[in-house]
Amino acid sequence: MTYKKILISIGAATALIAGPLFVLADHSTTTVVSPDNMNDWWFYEEIAEGNGSFELGPLTAPAGEGSAHMSVDDTGRLLLGTFSFQGIRLDTIETLAYNSYRATGTAALAPSLQLDIDTDTTDATTTWQGRLVYEPYFTNTVNTGEWQTWNTLDNAPDGNWWFSGAPGDATCPQSNPCTWTEVLTAFPNAGVRNAGTTTGAIQFKAGGPWAGGFEGNVDNFIIEIDEHTNIFDFEPSETMIEPVGAITAPTENQHVTGTTTLSATYDDGDDINDDAVQWAVRAGTCVAATTTVFGNVDGKSDVFSWNGASFSATIDTSTTTPGTYCFIFNPTDDAGQPDLRLTREFNIDETVVEEDNNIDLAISKTATNTVEIDHKFTYTIIVTNNGPEEATDVVVTDVLPSGLEFKSASSTKGTYTASTSKWIVGTLADDESATLHIRVLANATGTIINTATADSSDDDTDTNLSNNSDSHTTTVEDDENGDDDDDDNDDHGDEPEDKDDCKKGGWQNYPDLGFKNQGQCVSYVASGKTSYYARYNANRFDRLDDAFDFIKKIKKLNDDNDGDEEDDD
Repeated sequence: MTYKKILISIGAATALIAGPLFVLADHSTTTVVSPDNMNDWWFYEEIAEGNGSFELGPLTAPAGEGSAHMSVDDTGRLLLGTFSFQGIRLDTIETLAYNSYRATGTAALAPSLQLDIDTDTTDATTTWQGRLVYEPYFTNTVNTGEWQTWNTLDNAPDGNWWFSGAPGDATCPQSNPCTWTEVLTAFPNAGVRNAGTTTGAIQFKAGGPWAGGFEGNVDNFIIEIDEHTNIFDFEPSETMIEPVGAITAPTENQHVTGTTTLSATYDDGDDINDDAVQWAVRAGTCVAATTTVFGNVDGKSDVFSWNGASFSATIDTSTTTPGTYCFIFNPTDDAGQPDLRLTREFNIDETVVEEDNNIDLAISKTATNTVEIDHKFTYTIIVTNNGPEEATDVVVTDVLPSGLEFKSASSTKGTYTASTSKWIVGTLADDESATLHIRVLANATGTIINTATADSSDDDTDTNLSNNSDSHTTTVEDDENGDDDDDDNDDHGDEPEDKDDCKKGGWQNYPDLGFKNQGQCVSYVASGKTSYYARYNANRFDRLDDAFDFIKKIKKLNDDNDGDEEDDD
């Protein structure tokens, strides 16, 4: 096995150096391993992803105040080791112990102790022979959330050491581990492999890979050789890294209304974003109080986003009492490290709810269903505001399709512009209507569909858009009688000044056509000397054009029956 990659989460990387770490003395020696001085220990990511660091705790550390932290995902494998004991024979080791802590991981998982092994240090063979592995679960149950001590030389009855490679794995496989005594009996000259600067380590390993990953700690590694006890105490940097952070929203004394966002950033100096966070918005104070209105403390459980480095929460203040408030941002760092508590005062203002100006514009569009080519007909468009509020800036758009020629327009309100196809109606009160008549000439046969659409100001809320448009279909047919409409006679003859003029020219009533002899009249002058007249008013004809069309029907009826009627003149 050759080591090629060094991973140290905190502090600078150190070289892999062979040889003893210190000169053994006839007493106990404690060596502190930290980012400030790794003392020839190293983290090595054997398979991604794994991460190693040093931290305070967790809980009360077995040695000093901190420990080495090891975490892997479900594919990773991480080592924490040293080459300082290359060539040490196993039979000279009198104590070999350590402590472990499991934060997460399945039942059997804990960092194992592994020795790069040479089963016979007296021969010339230095090829890779695997590792001699101690697994804590062979000794006792591994617990979560507590420090446990492992004396690896306790000679558990069922054994707790196994070899990962030949020739040792034939004698002590993982499926049938050996006691320390059994290892020494089978391989009396075994020792830690001495192969230069690349292999020959004593190390802790987390990951295998291990399904579900693992997070935990090791500390207080003790190795006694020929009555010389060496204790390794893993600690964080002596220079504590103070966490830093900032509240980025709201700004100091900012005034907010309605929905607003709270945000903050955080950096505790390590590479693992595993810190928790507490946050609150309190009325009138930044200290702990019972005035919390938003947050994840004091019984609140508002939604927020937090990844260990950035925080955000969106709050709705529309129903919150106006006043001064304080946003408290409080990340909680790893055990023993200082926490950060930031505060920011801001103001929640009264939310002004603008009421919608609800309206309901409705359009109706009528016209004749059938017309002959080169004849005129009229579209009648009625726009109505069904309320309940006043509609403003009402505009009706009616773009004439091909096959129609615009002739004239009249409206009861507003102005229609043919070039823009828009009828500017203006304001319509609740339940008010306006009418537009558009006179057109049909100049092509076929089916013509014409649509009118109503709209109003952006400040209005139309509660029913389904009735804002209406279409009418007219079929234009060939003129079978050849009596094309004459564009030069759009006035349809002279309108008499006196209604008695309607009696000129042998005036007759035509009850079979439903005509009533009353009100104003118009005349229709045919070829020759024949004239016809018709009255119109609100009771019979709403428009002059309608009266004119009716006269044409009278003329045709006479022509079909008795011929032209002579004019008195």
